[in-house]
Amino acid sequence: MFQNHEELKGMKILIVDDTLENLNVLRSILSSKGFNIYIATNGELALKLSEKTIPDLILLDVMMPGMNGFETCQKLKANSATKDIPVIFVSAKSETSDIVDGFSVGGVDYIVKPFNMEEVIVRVHTQLKLKKTTEDLKLAVVQLHAAQNDSLAKSEFLTRMSHELKTPLNAIIGFSALMQNNQDNLTPKQNKNIKFISDAGNRLHSIIKDILDVCLLEPNAYKIFTAKVELNPLLENSICSIRELAETKGIRIGHDFDLKKSIFVTGDAQRIKQILDSLLINAVKYNKEQGKIDIGLISSENGKVVISVADTGEGIQSSDYDKIFEPLFRLEKHRSQVSGLGLGLTLSKKYIELMGGAIQVESKPGEGSCFKLQLQKFVN
Repeated sequence: MFQNHEELKGMKILIVDDTLENLNVLRSILSSKGFNIYIATNGELALKLSEKTIPDLILLDVMMPGMNGFETCQKLKANSATKDIPVIFVSAKSETSDIVDGFSVGGVDYIVKPFNMEEVIVRVHTQLKLKKTTEDLKLAVVQLHAAQNDSLAKSEFLTRMSHELKTPLNAIIGFSALMQNNQDNLTPKQNKNIKFISDAGNRLHSIIKDILDVCLLEPNAYKIFTAKVELNPLLENSICSIRELAETKGIRIGHDFDLKKSIFVTGDAQRIKQILDSLLINAVKYNKEQGKIDIGLISSENGKVVISVADTGEGIQSSDYDKIFEPLFRLEKHRSQVSGLGLGLTLSKKYIELMGGAIQVESKPGEGSCFKLQLQKFVN
């Protein structure tokens, strides 16, 4: 059932539990797969050991005397040396509220006692594979910057890195899709786990694609296929795709236009959809808990169509208006809290300009931001 992940052998896993029996069970399961195992029996020791050894993954018991697992995780995420270490919570509880609490403090997954050996291995392999792929992506960006003055070297580098990164990702996405096709024969819990793997793989695939797109966005290096595009289905699809993520933060999504009333523009449908997805994802990421996103659509008399996406986040300083469209830029305050590589707005600006449109931002610090897309209205 499991592939032999040779490239993961030797990776470091810290197991944190105050019960010797649980420590021994997990150590036995994971050491047999070639991982280097570290042990901590309480939160304080886990924090010290994490900073000293920088493990690749932490299995963290929730119910411990003194500092519990949630508190320990919060301290790990507040430390710049340990904030990027993925944490899988371990608990005898399986209530939805407990699982949500774990995710809200920075956990990436949840294992319920008593342990199922196959489940433990799958969850650990998945998180380590995602961590390794993410690190490969970061290295790719660094290497790309070093090679950016040599066009030929960059081209060869992109081709190689694209293949090296996409091959294992395609396997993750492909096999998860095959398992989803067999969902009638799986338990609800197994189906949920498969969906988690599939979603994570698709997110990483999207990041790789963004990196390659940014590198190709040189003069005449990228083509836009303009045609008559109906905006309403694209907006409706983007809103639906972001709704689940918004609900995790209690964010309401509203719009002041009729999704069924057709408005047509001239542009590239695929790129417009990519821009809308990017703006809506940012509106959730940078929004406050229980916040709101307002989406507007105006067809003006001067041949322009304007789409607006407004959030209730902390806003952007006017001095950062131009910087936010630069590759890899992220607002300083959110560098450690918000995931991603900071490429979405760079791509959005380039695509919208290639379609003859424009993007601008208006913001009030402490109140929120509003991004406006201007596109050409389609004329017969």
